Amino acid sequence: MKTLKPIEKVSDYPLFMIDVTIQKDMRIRLARAGRALQMVSNLPTCYDGTISDADERLFLMEDKSRAIAMIFTVIDDKHWCCIWNSDGTLQVLTTESSDKLRQKICRVWVAKAYRRRGIGSLMDVIN
Repeated sequence: MKTLKPIEKVSDYPLFMIDVTIQKDMRIRLARAGRALQMVSNLPTCYDGTISDADERLFLMEDKSRAIAMIFTVIDDKHWCCIWNSDGTLQVLTTESSDKLRQKICRVWVAKAYRRRGIGSLMDVIN
């Protein structure tokens, strides 16, 4: 991770985006770490480091050179505009779907020691 530059800081933690702009060997190594986390969580694989039309991406947050949160995304062509309410519920703002291409979240993982701090919700820079 030392060779990568964070796209921004979220709650004082650097956030990295792993996509087609990152060298293949680095994408594959980070994808392996993501697969290990998915296996522990009993989730199906989502990001494997290859390049496809779905433009899969891995957003990774670190603390002291350790992954503390990951979000896996792909391109989707149907979405609705929503916001999170202060009580934690989701509110749909539009009844019609948009056909504009954008990244959609497939999986979110936050390390146990960092949960309940709102880190997953703060990683909204993927839009």
